[in-house]
Amino acid sequence: MKRILSFVPSKLLVFMAIVLVALGVTAAAGAWYPERPTYTIENPADHVTFNSITNNPREGDERAFFELKDAANQESNGFAHKIDVKDGQEVYLRVYVHNNAASSLNGANLDGKGVAKNTKLRVWLPSVTDNVMRANAYISADNAVPQEVSDTADFYDAEGQKFSISYVPGSAIAYNNAVGQAGMKLSDSIVTTGAPLGYTSANGVFPGCFQYANVVVLKVKVKMQTPDFTVSKQVSKIQEDGKFTWGENATIKAGETVAYQIRFTNTGNTQLDNVVLRDLLPKDMAIVPGSTLVKYGTDPTVKPAGSDAVTANSGLNVGSYSAGGGSVLMFKATLNANSAVCGKLTNTAEARVDGKVTTDIADVTVECANKPVYSCDALNLVIGDNRKITATVKYTAAGGATYKTTKFDFGDGKNIETDKTTVDHTYAADGTYIVRATTTFMVDGKLVTANGDQCAKTVTFKPGQPPVTPPPSEIPNTGAGSTIGLFLGSVLVSAAAYRLWIIRKLS
Repeated sequence: MKRILSFVPSKLLVFMAIVLVALGVTAAAGAWYPERPTYTIENPADHVTFNSITNNPREGDERAFFELKDAANQESNGFAHKIDVKDGQEVYLRVYVHNNAASSLNGANLDGKGVAKNTKLRVWLPSVTDNVMRANAYISADNAVPQEVSDTADFYDAEGQKFSISYVPGSAIAYNNAVGQAGMKLSDSIVTTGAPLGYTSANGVFPGCFQYANVVVLKVKVKMQTPDFTVSKQVSKIQEDGKFTWGENATIKAGETVAYQIRFTNTGNTQLDNVVLRDLLPKDMAIVPGSTLVKYGTDPTVKPAGSDAVTANSGLNVGSYSAGGGSVLMFKATLNANSAVCGKLTNTAEARVDGKVTTDIADVTVECANKPVYSCDALNLVIGDNRKITATVKYTAAGGATYKTTKFDFGDGKNIETDKTTVDHTYAADGTYIVRATTTFMVDGKLVTANGDQCAKTVTFKPGQPPVTPPPSEIPNTGAGSTIGLFLGSVLVSAAAYRLWIIRKLS
């Protein structure tokens, strides 16, 4: 592991770009999210914000913080934002995490306003089988603005063969100055609800400045789809006459029942034994007990399966099939009548034979009921003379939600709560201030609030200069000198000045 604790030389990035063009790979930039104020090592943030410095000496633009490489490569090179994969390959996923708040805001006991609270890293991995797929990394903290930032990395097969990826349990490790090359093991929840990050321990407490930055590495394994068999998945609403209209999507309401069909075909030249079919139902969907039916091989009879294990982890064994043979399985599932889910729910069918797996998907679209909808949508600032600003908030209130008030926090210790959506405020002194708006609504007889990074703006006043929105003018000590060289100069970093990756599949 020690040899991969280094950075990618810029010359290598140029070489990689040439190779990608030769392969016909599409290049693009800007898969990070959201748009946000940016900072520099000379002008760090005056609040908690992640990966927004644009001139990091080794990372370049920190907004591009998610990379990957072949795990067999233990040298210093190879990290990029996309990878051409092969069957059985293990891939390192690397995430750089840096709280950009100035070190002077950490406080003597690391309890200052520059310390991030409940800091987490979540990596979303696609669960389908395809020849191009994208993973997402999310960094979040309760007191960060924006509260969550994200970036992407892509997997592809240059020959167009379909594959799946899966997390290697226990592989997530964080590196920083406190733990060094020994690393700090992270929870496997990193690929579900998110894993806490920290400095001396994974406790969610994450101070600002380079000294406390983390590099997180985890592994996934690639599995190519077998060419020996296929599986297809369809869904249908159940018509009044009991017939079905099979397709890849059906529109339903909470409480309604649909039918799912899984079709397995042996496309190879030899018999396949112990074929297992499994279905991964989406949230709030449950199989109708006893509804599983199977048509085996050339037998025209549709028979009860005698088990609903198709939706269990084990799956349902549907027997053996010679070349060209196959089976069709059907079952019914109901969306919980009390479900609050609306929009698209994806259902995945899986076929397994001798450890080989292939999948296909079908969707149901859930019609959204007339529910209360409320949100703080935007905060706009108009800068006037003598440090005066006019703040205007925009909001949504529908489905029975009623707007009540907005609390404007001007970042200088002053705030105004009013039922108006536009207010004026004059600052007493020059400086950088974060203006935040929190809207209040009446919903079902209760007061509820809404805010977010879309309702927060930064404004800066400097002597003798026009007022500007970010970056802030403060230039505190970032601690970036000798401290960063202790560890981060050699920890899985890459000179990520530019981004090249696969664009998601167009079909």
